[in-house]
Amino acid sequence: MSFRSGYIAIIGLPNAGKSTLLNRLLGKELCIISNKPQTTRNSILGIRTIDKHQLIFIDSPGWYEGKLKIDKFYRGQVTQTIQDADIVVFVLDGLEPRFKQNKSLIELVRSSKNKEIILVFNKIDRLKQSKMIPLLSRIGEDHPELSEIIPCSAKDGHNVDVLLEILKSKIPEGPELYPEEMYTDKSPSFLMSEFLRESYIKYLDEELPFVLAVVVEDFKDLETRLEFRISVYVERDGQKAILIGPGGALIHQIKKDTIIRARNFFSKKVVLDMWIKVKPNWRQSESILKQIGYKI
Repeated sequence: MSFRSGYIAIIGLPNAGKSTLLNRLLGKELCIISNKPQTTRNSILGIRTIDKHQLIFIDSPGWYEGKLKIDKFYRGQVTQTIQDADIVVFVLDGLEPRFKQNKSLIELVRSSKNKEIILVFNKIDRLKQSKMIPLLSRIGEDHPELSEIIPCSAKDGHNVDVLLEILKSKIPEGPELYPEEMYTDKSPSFLMSEFLRESYIKYLDEELPFVLAVVVEDFKDLETRLEFRISVYVERDGQKAILIGPGGALIHQIKKDTIIRARNFFSKKVVLDMWIKVKPNWRQSESILKQIGYKI
């Protein structure tokens, strides 16, 4: 049996369940999961090697037609993800299909030639069959370009094994591109910044996670521990006060949660030094976005 390897883009609107699906496919909690939009900000590579197949998944930010420079960055990430992939997995929220909002993303995928497109109709664990069947029929009739339509629940894993087998059969023959034990190309610094952002998302309201950026200023991989110095940027002094919390209570809890998450993931002692800083209107400033690490 020849070895197979290929890149698989996971795309969709915010909150469709893309990151939950990737974690299920990998069998590892790599991506942040939250019900807040734009939880995923950067494309994240997840790798699974199984039975002479190497599936290289690219989880992208949710497609959003916003006007901020950072929204342009998100759309650029999605476009690049589609271009880089052999197969596109389009995740549709079965509870809220939002066909109108999905239109521009569907057109973007259609314009990419020679792409295998698989639609994952997600969240069926919360959907009645009487509602699901007409929706699936409509999608099949309206989108003949889809090679597969898979009803799925990324949350409880229903039909994820079916999707995995289909993907294994569709990726092209090719060499092993990454070592078998490797599960992501992301650095410890990137993963740590995501773990910290995940901790804040758990405690903050709907709006505030949008206006914070996490930057690893320094990282040391020592024999017995990992050391991180991290800055968290917000746009106003009032937001800084919220992130610190009364008497420093929130920042203390965030550090504790992030260290536990990182220690469990890296299987190593973790030391975290973090600071909250103000950069007014950083989401609109191209120079600040580049400084923080976004390529506009």
